[in-house]
Amino acid sequence: MESFVGGVFSYVSEEKADSLNRSVAYPGDVIITHRGTLGQVSLVPNGKYPRYVTSQSQLRFTPDSKKIDAKFLLYFFKSRNGQYELLMNSSQVGVPAIATPTKSIKSISITLPPLPEQKAIAAVLSACDDKIELLREQNQTLEAIAQTIFKEWFVNFNFPDKNGKPYRDNGGEMVDSELGEIPKGWRVGKLGDITSISSGKRPKNSQPNQTTTHQIPLIGATKIMGYVEDYLYEENILIIGRVGTHGQIQRFYTKIWPSDNTLVIKANDFDYVYFILKSIDYEIMNRGAVQALITQTDLKNYLVIIPDNKTMNKFNAITISLFKKIKNNTLQTQTLAQIRDTLLPKLMSGELRVAPYGGGADL
Repeated sequence: MESFVGGVFSYVSEEKADSLNRSVAYPGDVIITHRGTLGQVSLVPNGKYPRYVTSQSQLRFTPDSKKIDAKFLLYFFKSRNGQYELLMNSSQVGVPAIATPTKSIKSISITLPPLPEQKAIAAVLSACDDKIELLREQNQTLEAIAQTIFKEWFVNFNFPDKNGKPYRDNGGEMVDSELGEIPKGWRVGKLGDITSISSGKRPKNSQPNQTTTHQIPLIGATKIMGYVEDYLYEENILIIGRVGTHGQIQRFYTKIWPSDNTLVIKANDFDYVYFILKSIDYEIMNRGAVQALITQTDLKNYLVIIPDNKTMNKFNAITISLFKKIKNNTLQTQTLAQIRDTLLPKLMSGELRVAPYGGGADL
């Protein structure tokens, strides 16, 4: 549940922003998408930029700080009731849009507890979101460390030599290969030599959301597509898109069902193969005339550098530790998200009350 405006920005000059003054948002403003992907609500953060220019598909609201807390308003619109109120006047014909968006959104009624309690409610929910964001940032850093080691060892060939110094930079012997110079004792092989590659399958039925019977994630080329009743895998696997979107590598270790538009990769040297897959130019493999397509055979035949066992084992020892921390962080984020999503409707409806100034919660 993203709370703050973020992502990849486009930029305009100060003069252009001045000319678009009615579309300028400032820290503390709430941004609502009224056309396109409906239901998106974000808060303009403090600190990063002094002002933002919203698109024609967005509305901005500046909360009256004497009456309503901006974060409380944000979480109201993210709640079930808030989303219902926001989308009740929407149309899915053509490009999804909210009819007369300014008028529709201004007419929404919100039950407001006293301002101090609003702030306390927002503090409870944002504490979960802040921790989730921190854990995600840690995971990005940990994976970046692992990827840097991969590049230094297996692209630049500066893995530690017998004296602990960078191999190539300190005169390590290199030999010619089909992929250029590689360290002596290493070899070139096919990706299929070090992996098992198969296609996902089409499930008998699926549901868009989790239910009591459909609990298992159905995995597409880039994300969870829905939920099914049974699972195909419960082990370390890598999934990439077979049809459509290519290039996003997904890691899983829990019960899942990969869809028939994916390829499933298993490997003993799991993290090494993960970074190999991230480095492939999938456009070269594309066999689709209309829709992008990658075949098992082409992926299995992709040439890769295969290090000696000693170097591979050292790399595995490092990355296993890093990705174990990433896994633990991910489990924490899932738990925190469940807690937040359980608290959100109860706090917004008044079923659960929060005393201001850390006084606790009453059922």
